[in-house]
Amino acid sequence: MAKGRKPIPKSQRELSEGLQDPSYVQAGNPNGSGKYSTDPNLNQSSIPFNRSEKMSRKGDTYKDFTVGLQDIDEAIFYYFENVIRPFVYQNGERREVPIIYGSPERWKSVQKDGYYRDKNGRIMSPIIMFKRNSLTKNRSITNKLDANQPHLYTSWQKSWNSKNFYSNFNLLNNRDQTKQKCSP
Repeated sequence: MAKGRKPIPKSQRELSEGLQDPSYVQAGNPNGSGKYSTDPNLNQSSIPFNRSEKMSRKGDTYKDFTVGLQDIDEAIFYYFENVIRPFVYQNGERREVPIIYGSPERWKSVQKDGYYRDKNGRIMSPIIMFKRNSLTKNRSITNKLDANQPHLYTSWQKSWNSKNFYSNFNLLNNRDQTKQKCSP
């Protein structure tokens, strides 16, 4: 090997070709023979075949999945438009309330003037304008459990028991049920 040159590691194919048994013959009944594995991910050399290691992203035009600030803003906009669907009754007719994102320029203009004007210069009222003030990570939410203190407990109470049985008489006389704490 030349001095100062890094060795080139073998690919998965070169490694598995060195482990193959040339005397291995695929003949006979594949369902009854012991030579065949029932696991479709195992090849002849009994090395698990992981297709994700064989795929290349070269020339791929799809980008990786990410969630950014624009995606969060679009989700809020979608929620307002398609779930909440705000409306008002104006002059006896039902009108949808327009929703816009408050860019810094728009927001400052609305704060200064007290109203929002559309492209034609008309005052838009009513309108919902939203903006993002800040973005902070919630550090109290984790996806890991501490094995020493898992905090997996719950408290609950029985609504009806032997001392506090259900009857219509109690309901008619407005008697409240007694509380009985239970632990899991």
